[in-house]
Amino acid sequence: NINKAKAVISRINLFPLNNNLTGNSGEALKEDFKLQVSAGTEISAQGLEGVPVLVTYKETRSGRTSVQSLVIQTDRQGIVNFTLPVPRFVGKEQVTMMLDLRSAFEPLEALPRQYQEQVDSIKITAASKRVVFDYTVASRASSISTGLMLVDIDRSGNPTLRSDTQAGLQETLTAAKFLLQILPQDNSLLNLSDGEIIAWFKDQYQQRVKRVIFGFAQIRDFQESSGSYIVRVEGTVKVVDLETGDIIFTDNKIRSSRGSNINSALSAAFKSLGTTLGESLLNNLP
Repeated sequence: NINKAKAVISRINLFPLNNNLTGNSGEALKEDFKLQVSAGTEISAQGLEGVPVLVTYKETRSGRTSVQSLVIQTDRQGIVNFTLPVPRFVGKEQVTMMLDLRSAFEPLEALPRQYQEQVDSIKITAASKRVVFDYTVASRASSISTGLMLVDIDRSGNPTLRSDTQAGLQETLTAAKFLLQILPQDNSLLNLSDGEIIAWFKDQYQQRVKRVIFGFAQIRDFQESSGSYIVRVEGTVKVVDLETGDIIFTDNKIRSSRGSNINSALSAAFKSLGTTLGESLLNNLP
């Protein structure tokens, strides 16, 4: 009887046993997300064993985020423990747990149309049995004093008079409360190897910062189309630990932008590139 089944589901409730978890990017959270499924309106009610719970969460791999899900059966106490994969991003996210009665509902699909309203009603009741957990992931990198120097160059490899890429990256990291120091641009670094650049940074700034973000962004192509300009730029950013001299992060991105004139298109493309590189730093820098 559909109405009886709906009444049974109505008496089932999901109770979060924790919430608002925090952790660091690149590290496992210190505790699991915990839920209790009970046959009553109070958390003290008897837990239900063997109830399927659908867990939905987001996972970031190689800079790409996708929605993942799995089904966990409650234990003898009616408890679900979900271990989040190691987060590789920075920011706020959520984990959702809900009753998973899809297999139980499959036979209902064969019922005559006059029962559709009742079928829909029981599905809505089941879908309402859900809990959303909030959690926040921070970056340890934000608490480390870090210098920043990015140089925008033209197609010939000469420095431009703009610093839009650095501005985009700076805005992103400042919003994440990074301890940034903007280092004076030194165009002589354009002709040095990574090893020589690192040695120069250690000599000049090791007493002021522990890390340096450096790199170059270059105009790759631009063309005029229908009265506007399309610009493509490419940039590489690296992070060096001045204590060890090791490069601990490297990334390369390409961005394009359109503008009514060449300057606005260049500015938008470089700024977008800086923002994208900054987001990559936030999500991956240890």
